[in-house]
Amino acid sequence: MLDLDKATLPTQHHGGRLQQQHMAFNQTDAASSVDDEAYLPSRLTVILTTSPTPSNPSTALISTVLDSLNNACFSSKPTAPISKCPLIVTFDGYVEHAATSKLKSGRVVADLAERYEEYIAKVQEELTERSQQLHGRTFEVINQEEQVRLSASTWCTAEIRSLPCLDTPAPTEVTVPFALRLIRMRSHAGFALCVRTALSLVTTPFVLVLQHDWAFVQKIDFAGLVRHMECHDQMNYVGFLSTRILEYVKRKGRGKGLPPCVFDSPSWPLVRLYFWFDKPHLARTNHYRTNVFSRGFFKKGDFIEDTYGQYELNCIKEAGLKGDAEGIAEWEQFGTFLYYPDDGKYRALTHLHGRAMGTGQGRRAGVSEFKELLVTNPANTPEGSRSNVM
Repeated sequence: MLDLDKATLPTQHHGGRLQQQHMAFNQTDAASSVDDEAYLPSRLTVILTTSPTPSNPSTALISTVLDSLNNACFSSKPTAPISKCPLIVTFDGYVEHAATSKLKSGRVVADLAERYEEYIAKVQEELTERSQQLHGRTFEVINQEEQVRLSASTWCTAEIRSLPCLDTPAPTEVTVPFALRLIRMRSHAGFALCVRTALSLVTTPFVLVLQHDWAFVQKIDFAGLVRHMECHDQMNYVGFLSTRILEYVKRKGRGKGLPPCVFDSPSWPLVRLYFWFDKPHLARTNHYRTNVFSRGFFKKGDFIEDTYGQYELNCIKEAGLKGDAEGIAEWEQFGTFLYYPDDGKYRALTHLHGRAMGTGQGRRAGVSEFKELLVTNPANTPEGSRSNVM
């Protein structure tokens, strides 16, 4: 049985400001000591959540997201190292309703339920084939069922399809136990509990959490960011810029009670972030388990940003009203950062629209959009984000 709520919450309080001298990190030395091809798959698991959407049974959304990830990752090869990281996909369940669909509540009409079932089958087939092509081998598929706790008295059956055991060499004893896991929730759980279920199967110290309608449009050195997080245990979360939070330091990050976002980070363009967004982010696996999911916040249908995200913001504001030092000390309990090259002028993420992506024309437009943005985004030039982080 998969039950993460039994994890205990750390009791220590790490007061005081971040020690800036420990934030400096020589990426060149790290990059020369560990090969990205082996490093990322041994350290990072990609979690992708999906649920019923008007574009079903088209697989355009999820394919576009994964293609964007491969294109966004700095790599000298057509297939970026991040594509070989363990991948966990959770398919949320639903409740069939006769009259209308209410997707955030998991309620769907019969026609969409039928199309979603077809979508699940197509995604499972396509991702299995993709994984086998990426790793150059045929995997023996293992099917199993687990009971997942949604609340004190409610359980959900999760059907798990696994492609186990890669032969990927790892720089340490941390191994990659599977290439792909597909989790089918047999009842509606919601984003937060789908992520929690996926986390119960993660064996790497870091995760990249994705949603099926957010694609990357900025080149990002994921291996370098993960190395940086590994060297600095104050870092628990790194978010990426979307249109709504462009120039976050000026527009969002200095509200009442919030301390300054900017700090001295000579190696990476990072600023303090005072909110835990659901949109794509890197996170420390253990922090997710022992902090985010140990507070009893979540019930069926919840989103993390609507609960834990608001909790973080309110805690920092309350402490920050006493002074910047108190606000920063409170923020350190969360350790949330925003990747912020070029003063936050350019988005790293774009939102895909499920209804439009359901057509062949919409699929082509979506793919064309993120590829064009990758080319035209000034943050992706040699003078842009990468030069800022080296």
